[in-house]
Amino acid sequence: QPLNYILVNISVSGLMCCIFCIFTVF
Repeated sequence: QPLNYILVNISVSGLMCCIFCIFTVF
């Protein structure tokens, strides 16, 4: 399932971006 792999990859990258933004703000 390549589509599922892409979806998980986008989810992980979004989570990392959110964590990075939180650490940058604080």
